[in-house]
Amino acid sequence: MRWVMIIWLAVAPVAWAAESFQEKPWEKLSSREVSDWGTVALGINGGKWKHGETEHFIIHFTRTGEKAAVRSELFYQKIKVFFGNRADLMPGRKSHVFAFGEARDWAQFAGKIEQPWAAGITRGDEFFYNFSDEAGRMAGKAKVTAHEMTHLMFNRFFVGRLPLWLNEGIAEYFGQRETSTATEIRSEEHTSELQS
Repeated sequence: MRWVMIIWLAVAPVAWAAESFQEKPWEKLSSREVSDWGTVALGINGGKWKHGETEHFIIHFTRTGEKAAVRSELFYQKIKVFFGNRADLMPGRKSHVFAFGEARDWAQFAGKIEQPWAAGITRGDEFFYNFSDEAGRMAGKAKVTAHEMTHLMFNRFFVGRLPLWLNEGIAEYFGQRETSTATEIRSEEHTSELQS
């Protein structure tokens, strides 16, 4: 019974987030205003970018928009609950998420914005990240996504700049929490198998 509840709690929000994603052409997006970094991103491998929207995000992607959308909406909900369901200070305004599907495109972007070490970066109400590895898998991106998405949410839920120690501390907490949860589930499964 415990596993049924865990599966339901995991699947229900994912199904809702997936249903809320709608792929749209650039011209039909509710907001096409992007920063200079957004313009740089969309200029790399320009013909491959697709776009879509969820309740809180405009997703720009080159491989799969639905996965990026689901992940974004789930982190939004987790972080909102963490802050006591604090009011979103940007109601009706959507943050832009740029999900690079090719490692070489990400490397080119990171070089152009002079952040070659970055695996993901948030600037204002935009989040840029390398969504998949060289083989196109989402491998190991949960920590970076959770960390950077936390920064993005601070920009939606708080006025002004939080102290750096608080901003980075909570972002690290969420990054670690995402990878720890997956590790703990795998560990529990392995322990159960050993006990059988």
